Amino acid sequence: MSETKSPDPRILAFWQEYLNSLPPGEMVPRNLPQAWHFMDEPDATSGLEAKVLARIQAAADELGALVVAGIKTATASLEWTYAAQGEAVPLPDDLSIITDWSGKPLCLIRTTEVRRLPFNQVDAQFAYDEGEDDRSLETWRRVHWEFFSRECAAIGRQPAENMPVICERFKVIYQRPNLEDQPEVAQTIQSIEEELEAVLVRYEQAEDLENALKAYWMLEERLLALELPPDRPLFQAQQRVLAAVLMRQANILRQLGRQEKAAEVSICELEAARQSGDDLTLARSLISYGATLIFSGDVEPGLEYLEEGRLAFSRGDSLEHRQGLGWYWILRADLANARVTGGGATEALEAASQALSLLEAIENWPGIERAWAAQAIACESLGDDAGAERAQQGQAAAEMRRKNS
Repeated sequence: MSETKSPDPRILAFWQEYLNSLPPGEMVPRNLPQAWHFMDEPDATSGLEAKVLARIQAAADELGALVVAGIKTATASLEWTYAAQGEAVPLPDDLSIITDWSGKPLCLIRTTEVRRLPFNQVDAQFAYDEGEDDRSLETWRRVHWEFFSRECAAIGRQPAENMPVICERFKVIYQRPNLEDQPEVAQTIQSIEEELEAVLVRYEQAEDLENALKAYWMLEERLLALELPPDRPLFQAQQRVLAAVLMRQANILRQLGRQEKAAEVSICELEAARQSGDDLTLARSLISYGATLIFSGDVEPGLEYLEEGRLAFSRGDSLEHRQGLGWYWILRADLANARVTGGGATEALEAASQALSLLEAIENWPGIERAWAAQAIACESLGDDAGAERAQQGQAAAEMRRKNS
């Protein structure tokens, strides 16, 4: 197990939540318990191969989840490690805060039993109560021999069949309520989605990009504060809205010329989109990520992501599919006008026309306005003054419709 060395704000908040949950008159614990996660100390993993470290981190998270689920009710530790670190072994009635590898608090446990046994005398019942893998004694011995061998190497000892093991049983006495059972969580996600559109109108369409970016950051923080685990149904809804929020952030960052930050945000956006399980969300994020790559100078990979997104939008005929495809063609027109792609103004005209045919049919006025603007630029580049004037008139009409809608 690995102790969290200094009080993390998340730990302090979790502890305060527990204290607030106690009924009136119940004795309040005086000291903040140790917070720790299962598996190795982080300092002891610095020399390990990446794949071994990843396995240890995943195991730490999995074991914490088993405790929360009530499957794991026991844990074993090496007595020599306590001695080497100058720490006391656990005692009955000790409290501990179990965290995942990152330090996020999962639950509060109370130690109910502590026994000191040689490694080779740990029995099958204890192995079963540890709740790991197939819960057999054979697997327990194999896994813990590997773990204790790493600990022995760190403190200069040799593992032995009779090395002293502290066998601890515990019970969970507090964990955060399942927020997903509360309608407030679903309402929060819905509210954030509605506010996302309000920010677009209030700030982005008024070209107040800095305030729009700040507003999107606040929406992201509210979504992440829900801390929904991947196995919860609302997790996908959270990720879908998160991807939309991050897409807006990346778009503004590109416009502000902050390409490096836009690339970081776009990677997170694409991951959220994949986690959402929603094909439309993924299609939008593929195009968003492609645009970020292109504006960062990685044109060919970016165009591949754009094409993947276009194909995803082409698989459906809903309003959202057609809207997404229309905005894809606007992006292609912009790229052609900027001579990022080889077709120049002629390609831009064709792409803008494709966008207009899709977006006018569904009256997507922001997109129509952008498509006419791209067409005006292309006509000017081709010396077509009459065409540019028509496009500018179309742009002005679409702008008026957008503002009045």
